[in-house]
Amino acid sequence: MADLKIPNLNMNSDNIQNQPIIIFTDASYRKNRDISSFGIVVENIFQDFDLPENIIEKYNIIIEEESCENVCVLSGIINNVSVNFSEIMGILAALEIFQFLANETKQSIVFYTDSLVAKKVLAAKRLTAGSQQYSEIKKMYKKIIEQNELNVKIKKVAAHAGIELNELADKVARARLNQ
Repeated sequence: MADLKIPNLNMNSDNIQNQPIIIFTDASYRKNRDISSFGIVVENIFQDFDLPENIIEKYNIIIEEESCENVCVLSGIINNVSVNFSEIMGILAALEIFQFLANETKQSIVFYTDSLVAKKVLAAKRLTAGSQQYSEIKKMYKKIIEQNELNVKIKKVAAHAGIELNELADKVARARLNQ
């Protein structure tokens, strides 16, 4: 297990439960590459937590230098399938990483993505005919939420609109793909 060290903010458990874990995700994709990348930017982490080695290896997760005492910034690598697949996998990876913390602290999770397809695929009750290729990812996403009894929401944000944490997720994803 890898430890992510976040400073103790001296919050009691009632206050922690009222603050959702805020997660911005974004992906970077190029047709001519074998890999895609994603950035994960997280706020409202109030305690240290362990990041399982299998998740680090699965997504080749690194803690980015932009991480500070208020924000955790991660990036990962996945096989390149499509831009929508990459966006959805960024959210799934973040859920896999932060499910344990959310379960332990009883915090809800709110994802912010600039991908309307990712929001529709993961938040809709049923997949549309055009999104059936994502059915296995959606099953994995739902299984994590149900097994851990998590309260998860996905919200759409405008891309490249100056939303600071979304821009940071985009920057980290692009930089990781260019390494």
